Amino acid sequence: MLATPRNSALYSRFWRWLFRGIAAVFPVLVLLLVQINALRYQSELILWVQRAWLALDLLALVWFFRRNPLDGSAWPKLRPARIRRWAGLLWAPVFIVAVNRLYLSTVPADADAMLVRYDPGLGNRLVNPVGWLTYAGGNPLDLLLCPWLNWGCRFLRVDHRLLVDKVRDEKALGVLRMNISERAKAATAPEDNSEQKAEAERAKAMAAIEGVFLRRRSLRFAVIAESRLYAADLIGASLSRAYLRDANLSNANLRDANLSGASLFRADLSDANLSDARNLTQPQLDEACGTDAKLPPELSDKNLKPCSSD
Repeated sequence: MLATPRNSALYSRFWRWLFRGIAAVFPVLVLLLVQINALRYQSELILWVQRAWLALDLLALVWFFRRNPLDGSAWPKLRPARIRRWAGLLWAPVFIVAVNRLYLSTVPADADAMLVRYDPGLGNRLVNPVGWLTYAGGNPLDLLLCPWLNWGCRFLRVDHRLLVDKVRDEKALGVLRMNISERAKAATAPEDNSEQKAEAERAKAMAAIEGVFLRRRSLRFAVIAESRLYAADLIGASLSRAYLRDANLSNANLRDANLSGASLFRADLSDANLSDARNLTQPQLDEACGTDAKLPPELSDKNLKPCSSD
């Protein structure tokens, strides 16, 4: 493109823009798309590593185009012309960095979960129109890309999933999907101890499953509704404002997990260890279900009923 004389039939301004697209627009766009896709993991380390790579790429582009002006002209010597040339070089990188800092960040821990997980069908904006408009101005990912395109969400969505690390006996999953009354009916034992037999079957099934390892992971605002996390290791995990409706957390280890504002409606906490769970409240617990959960001493399991099969 630089070698072709302007009066040649081969010369075209299209080549200049094609080169810009290949050398600058495409790599920067890929880095930004990867960064947006990784925001759901809520990792500040990943975020800043990606920002560092983006900054290095932008610096390399400024250096290249400073040395190789695409119009073939020499670098100007007069100050006004030099200022204009630098402005032409730097406006795009400065704009990209500013947008990145303003809009492409992880979700603050104290954000409104209803706005982060905005659902157009629920009419969230009508509940708090002022808050919605204020939030919309600074969070286009949550209110535009995520709800309308189902991409760019800044929270994990693993609903309606079976989340286990290893299953040594496939029949065990069938046993666990049955509630205690169904297992009791299927148990070949006298009526008076059929429930004990059913619980023994459940314990045997749990022993055949190795739970998924999510220790110390950040799962803020995550949607884990109607998923099964049998014997999951959630020690120290951040489940702040997570949506755990109808999730099966049987035998899960939630010691030191942060459950601030998490929705536990009909979540199965049977045999789960919440003895040192942080920010768990009685109203949250009263919405859950299950038996024999290990709870912090200040909380009561009086309203924690066995989960139904509905």
